[in-house]
Amino acid sequence: MDINMQVQLYLIIMVNETPDSEAATGKEPGNNAPPADGPRPDQGSGTSPEAELAMLRERVRALESELAKTVDIFEGIVETTDDGIMVENEQGRVSLVNSGLVRMLGYEDKSDVIDRPWTHFFSLESEKKVAGRPGVYESLLLTRDGRKIPILITSTSFSVQGRYMGVLSVIKDTTFQKQTEERLQALSRKVISLQEEERARLARELHDEIGQQMAAVQLIISGIKQQSEPRREHILMLADKIKNIPAELRRICKGLRPAALDSLGLISAVNEMTNEFVSVYGINIDVKIEEFDDKDLKPEISINVYRIIQEAISNAVRHSGATVITIAMKRAGNKVLLIIADDGGGFDPSQNRSGLGLDSMRERAALCGGTADVESEPGKGTEINVIIPL
Repeated sequence: MDINMQVQLYLIIMVNETPDSEAATGKEPGNNAPPADGPRPDQGSGTSPEAELAMLRERVRALESELAKTVDIFEGIVETTDDGIMVENEQGRVSLVNSGLVRMLGYEDKSDVIDRPWTHFFSLESEKKVAGRPGVYESLLLTRDGRKIPILITSTSFSVQGRYMGVLSVIKDTTFQKQTEERLQALSRKVISLQEEERARLARELHDEIGQQMAAVQLIISGIKQQSEPRREHILMLADKIKNIPAELRRICKGLRPAALDSLGLISAVNEMTNEFVSVYGINIDVKIEEFDDKDLKPEISINVYRIIQEAISNAVRHSGATVITIAMKRAGNKVLLIIADDGGGFDPSQNRSGLGLDSMRERAALCGGTADVESEPGKGTEINVIIPL
């Protein structure tokens, strides 16, 4: 027998139970006539009225015990859940509330909430139905200190023996979910912005480098066409210009995706990149990488770690005036640990330094489920600590 049937039977028994054996046997007090629908004395019932009453009372006690256990379980569930639970009665007032909702509202005791209009705690103008989910709404919870907490409400009306009793609502705090959605939207906007910036950079490179080279080739060819006998120096000049074009294309492609990263792995690609920075800018880069098998690194981890190092070196060279850069990387268990330090001018991290690519480094680390922390001080260089889980 399920609990609903037990409760209903319990209520029926409690409503119909009478204090004496005569009522339990269906007879009027003082009337010894047998009940109209019961067995006659001469037919024999097999059980005395007193025994039947004792059995009935025993059953009631058993139902009371089961009901008490169910109530304890129910109260335990209601009180331990982090979600808020509220019952609104026929008059629109709060008749039941759990500790979770009291905490969400910022009150100290349930009595601060009980018997108050439920509209006192919710922003009605912000209520919005959730499409495809009947009885589910988005709204704002109005706290004691004036804050507005985004919530998801699931409500249903309930009745007892056909009588409307009120509305049961479960309130879920969606602050973390909303913040996560906002961060994802911001990250999505940033990714789109970076894609457009990369496209614009690629277009400029193709125009400025390849475009100029091709224009020079066309000019030389036009001059050769006008000559009855092409001069040797013009042909050599044309060959030299054509030879430079593949090199420029390789340089641009390398900027988009370093070939060494795919063919040789992260460590070799980082060493190759730092050597190029040294040859171009004449700075000292000390690379300390504890050898580990980088071939099994996920592609997104390899490229993002590579770009973080690239961005950090570029910042140190272009903005801080660094002469020495130290790169330390190792694999510790299921993590890659990376430290990039320079002896440049440093800066105040509390100030907005969005132009230095710091947000880009943090976002790249976050895309891999990791972190990138920047420590710096004016005149004392900069250190970037990156942790990437594998």
